[in-house]
Amino acid sequence: MRSERKTAVRQGPCARCALACAFATIALAGGACTTNFDSAQDTGHDTGAGDGTSADGTTPDLPDADATDTADGHDATDAPDSSDPVADTAVDTHADLPDATDVPWDDAPAPCTHNGFVATSIGASRSGTEVLFLQARSSESTPFDILSIELYYGYGEPPPLDAPGEYVLATTAAERNYATCGTCVVARTGYDGTVWDKVFLATGGVLEINAIGAVGTQFTGSLSGVTMEEVTIDTSTYISTPVPGGEGWCIEAFEFDTAITGG
Repeated sequence: MRSERKTAVRQGPCARCALACAFATIALAGGACTTNFDSAQDTGHDTGAGDGTSADGTTPDLPDADATDTADGHDATDAPDSSDPVADTAVDTHADLPDATDVPWDDAPAPCTHNGFVATSIGASRSGTEVLFLQARSSESTPFDILSIELYYGYGEPPPLDAPGEYVLATTAAERNYATCGTCVVARTGYDGTVWDKVFLATGGVLEINAIGAVGTQFTGSLSGVTMEEVTIDTSTYISTPVPGGEGWCIEAFEFDTAITGG
């Protein structure tokens, strides 16, 4: 699922998580509709009486033209009206079928257990042309929380921005999973110097980039309307899995402006 190059970028225990630890301790040092196709047929039968005028005894008697005669799909000459006393009592036993717009995440969003993010320091680092990593931390001492914007070039659908612009987060299945996202907005809580308490991955929002470039230039932009859900991340596959009944994190607005260092 990942190329050797990406594996190298993420190498080590919880590789992308390891990057978070590395930037937390180095870059910042000193400063995770359906459509109901009801195919049951109307089985109500015509109750209109015939006129009894069949001459040969073998020709089916045609329904008369009384005002209560109702079409039931069995006789093409029936005249429909709205007074048919026979209701459709057939039970729909057909399961709802998924349509082309169904997505794996059309469940209710996680609640905003956490709101906003106040940073005491922000740092950014670029590793060649492969990764641009921004991290904001909530405190200069442990335990602290981290909000990160992780751009993995060569991955993602759509791919990460490498020029000023606006990027809508988590619009595809690839962008909704940590193993495959190219533009990953992640929050990690309670880092004690060794492990994180909880991990959250963006499920929506907008990343706006005003300035981005090589090492030595500024990385400037903002996040708006971000929603995140609690996930677990497999340390071997990097696949993120939403935590059933887990917490959520909402960030209405967050701005950043920091120099990009080498990583």
